[in-house]
Amino acid sequence: MSMGLKYAGTGDEKAKETIIKELCKLKEMKTIGVEHINDLAFKNYLLPYNYYKLVSVYLLSLGLVMSGTCDV
Repeated sequence: MSMGLKYAGTGDEKAKETIIKELCKLKEMKTIGVEHINDLAFKNYLLPYNYYKLVSVYLLSLGLVMSGTCDV
């Protein structure tokens, strides 16, 4: 989010690529159901709510960086 605010409206390609790269890493993470939240076998997994919240923050940051450039 800080990158999105720092580079808001600049269309900086390096910031754009960094946010997209991190978003792709997040896409590879797996989610679990609430019933497995205390199971240590699933300690590296995300709850669906947290996953979608993180995706929203990444997309908002990307939108801030690319605002005003007409880059869809």
